[in-house]
Amino acid sequence: SLLTRIKKTEIHFKGWTCHSRQEIANSDLLVFPSVIEQKIQLGDNLQTIKSSEALPTVLIEALSVGVPVIATNTPGVSEIITDKCNGIIIEESAPVCISNAILEIFENVSLFKPDKAKTIGMFSQSRMREQLDNKFCQKNTCR
Repeated sequence: SLLTRIKKTEIHFKGWTCHSRQEIANSDLLVFPSVIEQKIQLGDNLQTIKSSEALPTVLIEALSVGVPVIATNTPGVSEIITDKCNGIIIEESAPVCISNAILEIFENVSLFKPDKAKTIGMFSQSRMREQLDNKFCQKNTCR
């Protein structure tokens, strides 16, 4: 059964490494939970903490080596992940949301195949420069 297979699955929390590309490439899945907004009590003050991921490049790194991803829907995530294609976007980092997404990918592993070449092409330096030029420059006014 799937539950039996998952119980036998090894999960490694790697932490910091100088060899992140290789560690990701050797993985079956990358999970990127993140806080969208959370309130935290600091002394007498209640502070609101919001996501500050900007562009989560680790997702691009994972997809570029063919590793599917699960990520919280913080800014930039939906520009990288095509939900239900190369990964799953979750709305919260609640453990139940993460575990359901992991189960979905494990149950349908053949459906979650990131296109390495497409990812590399979409996020290449030349493509990013072209997109910035198109967004912020009018024809013949830049360079």
